[in-house]
Amino acid sequence: MKHINFWLGVIFFSSMIILAIFFKQSIRYNKKNYRLSLNKIEKIEISQGNLQKVTLTNDNGVWLVNGIIPIKYNHLKQIYNIVLKMKKKQKVNEHILFDVRNELMNSPEVRIWSNGRIVKSFYIGQPISDSSGNYYMPSDDMLAFVVYVPGQRCNLQDYFVTYPNYWRDSHVLQGILKKAKFMIYHEPKHRKKKKHITNSLRQQLFDIQTSKYIDEAGLIDSLHWKEKRADYLCKIEFLNSEEIPKAKFTCFDLGHRFLALLEDFGGNCVAVTLTKKDLQLLRKVNN
Repeated sequence: MKHINFWLGVIFFSSMIILAIFFKQSIRYNKKNYRLSLNKIEKIEISQGNLQKVTLTNDNGVWLVNGIIPIKYNHLKQIYNIVLKMKKKQKVNEHILFDVRNELMNSPEVRIWSNGRIVKSFYIGQPISDSSGNYYMPSDDMLAFVVYVPGQRCNLQDYFVTYPNYWRDSHVLQGILKKAKFMIYHEPKHRKKKKHITNSLRQQLFDIQTSKYIDEAGLIDSLHWKEKRADYLCKIEFLNSEEIPKAKFTCFDLGHRFLALLEDFGGNCVAVTLTKKDLQLLRKVNN
């Protein structure tokens, strides 16, 4: 009986190993053969180390940077096309594999999500000596390759940037305007006005641009404090079709410059610079 139980255990243990190998290969096969479609991608994460990270999110067809700011769509299309067209040129030689692998682990890592799971993830490294391709390594593998895009001779790493300002569009309200249906305009000591966002009003707000995004925590805290004391020029709340507040845009005069605080109700917040012309456009909303 002990002899039989021993062999049963061996067979069971061997079966588990075979199944684990099968599922691992199946996951790799699915990732490799998953047909990427931009409208089916939920988000793209690009990170480098523990400090630098940017998340590009598809919010029902509206692409946002770190949850609130509209994306430069041409930049998004560029990395989508690179991922779609990227081909493996050759394996990295064994004698340099260790060094290349270490370098890649400190390079930008790209993770692409769809249907709640990662469908593609990889490290993109520096170009090789003749600039005909870049070092590349799948996140779930330890084999490194040289990859290239046919007909495109450039440093592919340059497109996978971890700094939010590279991705942010200057039309600061573009993202929320694609989702908002109503708005509430308010100035201190004045009654709030609620309005339906018409096409003409939408275009007027869309024209507002910023020359700079500011993520400084100290400045953002200072603007929040000024808002609590009603020390602001005007404030606009954006509501969706169910009239649920989704974001607010609060403008301030700091004497030497005009700033606005754009924040949603999910904890995302950023300060932007405005011109006097932008403020005049905003105040026309009240008419």
